[in-house]
Amino acid sequence: MTPADVDATAHAFVDVALDTTVRLDGADGHHLQRVRRVRRDERITLGDGAGSWRTYRVEATAPGALDLVADGPLQAVPRATPPIILVFALTKGDGPETVVARATELGVDGFEPVLADHGVARPEPARIADRLERVAREAAAQSRRAWLPTIAPLRGLAAALADAPEAGLVVSAAHGGTPRLPEPDSRGWRLVVGPEGGFSAAETELLAAHPSVGVGVNVLRAVTAAVAVSAVAATTRIALAT
Repeated sequence: MTPADVDATAHAFVDVALDTTVRLDGADGHHLQRVRRVRRDERITLGDGAGSWRTYRVEATAPGALDLVADGPLQAVPRATPPIILVFALTKGDGPETVVARATELGVDGFEPVLADHGVARPEPARIADRLERVAREAAAQSRRAWLPTIAPLRGLAAALADAPEAGLVVSAAHGGTPRLPEPDSRGWRLVVGPEGGFSAAETELLAAHPSVGVGVNVLRAVTAAVAVSAVAATTRIALAT
């Protein structure tokens, strides 16, 4: 069972122990109490972002906070296998946030933003990491995941591919072709998606030794391609588990 299987008003993550009583405040407490108007006796789920979660009943409310009492046992969800990591080139505007939000909902386990040769966006690394971590946390709460996805530091594609032997089967998203992923080992897939202008000749050469997966017969925007290949991987993982 996961938080998504529970009839609850909302799901949130906490950085404290999932004890029998918890006060939910901060940004999540403000959102649920002020914006969502969660009331006394409603049921919510809390997770620690590392697989453990629990159901709670709202015992009392305060401005920007909820006082919660556990009404179920502590439960744990194992990590999904094989893992899915999305290596995606940054795009302009809110494209990176859209990619992380939608792919988090689909079940992607980690994100590796990269700077591509043809990419226009050149954000400050610390700022993009903070933004993507916030978006991932919000999307994981909305989709009621037990595990928070990881966000790797921003780096170049060559650096991201350098640790490929230890980090999983690299598969690049390509125009056309068959939407079928090669079966990975326990390290899972690292799905690579380029920028709007495509990969440079040098980057294409780096990827030449790795398999590719088709993401449709039409030319997709970078954000769409990233979400599409994430969906292919998520559904393939479900099929492998059945």
